[in-house]
Amino acid sequence: MVQQRLFEFEKASICYYRYGSGPQLAFCLHGYSNSATMFELLAPRLGDSFTLIALDLPYHGQTRWGRHKMRVEELDAILQGILKQEQLAKAYMLVGFSLGARICISLFNFNPEPVQKMILLSADGLYSSFLYKLLVRTRLGHFLMAWLLKNPKKSMPTVNWLYHNKLINKTIYTYARSFVNSKRQSTLLYARWVSMSRLHPGLKRFQRQLSNRKIPVLMVFGKKDQVTPLHNAEIIRKYQNTYLHIYKWEAGHLLLRPQYLDKLVGLFLDCYPVNLPKK
Repeated sequence: MVQQRLFEFEKASICYYRYGSGPQLAFCLHGYSNSATMFELLAPRLGDSFTLIALDLPYHGQTRWGRHKMRVEELDAILQGILKQEQLAKAYMLVGFSLGARICISLFNFNPEPVQKMILLSADGLYSSFLYKLLVRTRLGHFLMAWLLKNPKKSMPTVNWLYHNKLINKTIYTYARSFVNSKRQSTLLYARWVSMSRLHPGLKRFQRQLSNRKIPVLMVFGKKDQVTPLHNAEIIRKYQNTYLHIYKWEAGHLLLRPQYLDKLVGLFLDCYPVNLPKK
């Protein structure tokens, strides 16, 4: 049975859903423009073994967030507050899809001790081009984003130029055009972009924390994914250690779909041993 709850945090109201009643706990974070309800797919198969707590991120679903940028310490405090509110154990798994996977790594980097395992699907944020860093992490980039979104007719030539110079792929190009032509969606895009612009993981720190914490991290990539392309798997391989498992599925970007349910359940329930070093 699904239970929708609210957690009041400072001036924000965080919406989350509780699926299942099993002894193992997992916090679940969705992708961009999705909501926490996407994890409902897992509940019928995992509800006896897991309690899944799925959060709506800022400017998604039913969460009400202020105008400031979310800091990783704030998100960690929200998780700890929900644990107390729900009277749950302090140890948990982190499960994330796309943007949510990126944020899971940020959370783990900040506070690795409670994390028992991580499942990262179509992880975003593993590769950061100069353009991406400019737009996401700088005030100048935020100003440029605001101008582009408020001036769609003037911004389209820029979007076209990025596409034709192969700085964005066809999927991102089509996605960008849809936002440019919708005032509501462009406003949401900017709010979401800015509010989570600080939640970017450092991969070298991730490697160090993983070596110290020694927990299994399962990363899954879709071979046909054009949003978080397959070459992200090769990027993360540079940080490979005995606790990191990488899988490539015959799939696109959206891995939380019924046709992949058996594999998804396996990520939660199967035993993943430490990888043996290659001889």
